[in-house]
Amino acid sequence: NNMGKLTMQLVNFMTNSCGWGLKLVNGTNLGFYGQIREQQVKFTAPHPLNLIAPHIMIELRQAGYIEVNGPDTNGIYGKLEEWLKQTWKTKKVKADPNYCDLKFSCKAFKKRGYEGENNMGMRTMEIVDFMVQKCAWTMITCNGGNYGRYGDV
Repeated sequence: NNMGKLTMQLVNFMTNSCGWGLKLVNGTNLGFYGQIREQQVKFTAPHPLNLIAPHIMIELRQAGYIEVNGPDTNGIYGKLEEWLKQTWKTKKVKADPNYCDLKFSCKAFKKRGYEGENNMGMRTMEIVDFMVQKCAWTMITCNGGNYGRYGDV
């Protein structure tokens, strides 16, 4: 879906045009098959530095995709692409510009059992460490979830 793309358009407008600070992004899938997607975005009062701070959203999808939305500030796309290729053996795939700005496929996400056990938390922290320690970005918010009758989707 294009929820990530639309969220980043809203975030960039609210922060870079209006000066508000991004506080929280929280999304979930609803419905028996997770077919309904909702997103909550919270902002803080305006501050002058918010007008220049870039934002990027990286979505890890259990189906084997990584979708990136937001501007390619200071060559972050290239840095991210190289790290993902070396660390998770990803392949860059054609991104539909209506849904995301940059897209990769990979087999780095694992799951087992019938109760939603997976390595998504571990993979999330690996990419957070890269973005914070190597690229000097700050993580503002992180959200995860699963859906389906048994929470395994």
